[in-house]
Order: sequence, then C-alpha cells, then structure tokens
Amino acid sequence: MKLKCNLCKKDFLSRSTKRNFCSRKCFDKFELDKMMKKCLWCGVTFKAVMRRKNIRRKFCSKSCMASSYYGKKSKVWNGGIISNHPSGYNLEFIGKDKYRLQHRLVMETHLCRKLSRYEAIHHKNHNKKDNRLENLELMSLSDHQKLHMKERKCKNVLKEKTLSSL
Repeated sequence: MKLKCNLCKKDFLSRSTKRNFCSRKCFDKFELDKMMKKCLWCGVTFKAVMRRKNIRRKFCSKSCMASSYYGKKSKVWNGGIISNHPSGYNLEFIGKDKYRLQHRLVMETHLCRKLSRYEAIHHKNHNKKDNRLENLELMSLSDHQKLHMKERKCKNVLKEKTLSSL
C-alpha cells in the first residue's frame, strides 16, 4: 500500500495503514518537534518531557514558573497593587519581584526622601486602604504606639461605662 510520510511528505510502501512515517528517523524527529516548547516567561526553547501521555509544561524551569506569577508580565497583573494582603494594607510593585507598603511610598514621594525603619505612618481614619496624603501622618514608632494605646484605653473606658449603665 502506498502511503505519505507525515513529516517529510515522501511516498512510501507499507503493508499496514497504521504507519504514518517512512522511517524511524522521521518518527523520532516528529516526536522531538512535538516535545520542543517555548518558555512562556523567558522565550527559551526547551524539551518538555512527556508525563502520562501529555505535555503540560509551559516553562523551562521552576524559577520561570514562579516569576510568571509576579510582575508586569503576570496574568493577574493589577497595575502593581496587591489589595488583598493579609496585613490589610495595599502593597505596590517597585520592581524585580519586590513590593512595598503603599502608604509608605506615598509619604516618601511627598517628603522626597526614604523613610527610616523607626518612622511610622498613621492612618487618621484607621482605614488601612485609604492612602490619601491628607489621611496619613508621619510619626516615630514610639509616638505611634502611644497614640494607639490611648485609643485602646478610651475604648475600654467607654465599654465599661456602657456596661455599668446597663
């Protein structure tokens, strides 16, 4: 029976209709081409090893796969702001897989200098997501802690008054 090779398109003779290639060389080349993939992150061509009869790998390495989750090329890029962080604060992308607290960046741009680690930013309305300059106040860490301690004491006094009035 006369058949056509799926790779080189040459005619060849075979007893079986199941054969798709004229030689083992064409078959191997076809399989290798099928396994060669381009990394979605860095663009390097790599050999994707078949696992369980399907090729799922999209990245040449674990570091490329991890990098794809962060930064401007990420599928979930949201303008560089993470708003669902467990701390409750917004984080802003500053480059090379690094994020900083947005309220600190706002204050740093306003002051035209970097903040020291001993300086704290207080949200006047206690809303961690509200990073407008008029809502932020720069203070030392000790002053910030003292302010919150006073607020807690006031809350406790109010609770005690309402409980005693009942």
